[in-house]
Amino acid sequence: MAKPKIATHDSATGEKAKNFLSWIMIPFARTQSKTIKEQYEAGARMFDLRIRKSKNIWHMAHGLFMTKKTFVDILKELSSFGETCYILVTYEGKLVEEEELAKFISQVNYLKETYPKIKWGPVAVKYTDNDAVVDWKTILPAKFPKNEQAFLPLDGKHWQTLLPIPWFWKQFYFKHVEFDTDIYKFVDFL
Repeated sequence: MAKPKIATHDSATGEKAKNFLSWIMIPFARTQSKTIKEQYEAGARMFDLRIRKSKNIWHMAHGLFMTKKTFVDILKELSSFGETCYILVTYEGKLVEEEELAKFISQVNYLKETYPKIKWGPVAVKYTDNDAVVDWKTILPAKFPKNEQAFLPLDGKHWQTLLPIPWFWKQFYFKHVEFDTDIYKFVDFL
């Protein structure tokens, strides 16, 4: 029998906070209560990884929250698991200079070769043409298994998202997701 396809949104937010500022940001940034390993053990095989550079080291991030674990720590962990894992990667810093962007792409390609067991999906960065417009740009598109969002988006259409505190959503609005074997569903608080 096929296993249900489970994916987690902002997957590394269940890891330990890097510093005091990150610790303070937990109520506003945490969308997972389990670590990456615990998510894997619960059945997740697709992970949404957000990264940001701090002192030339990529850490897992979500807004101002950063984890003690680095991006490489997470990649090592994922590659040690028994089954193949899929990842989507978003760099949460702005990369607008062509040289910066080329360096980032080179580093990602190196990591893809270093961790061949991990299947990479699209890689995106925050991108801006001017100070007024900030957008996400997919820099390394990839063929990826079918997936869909099964969490509340910050679109203002749900009253719960008007207060941007994920644990609040979990406490007062918990929508049970029905996982199936056809499509990966990204969830908060697996």
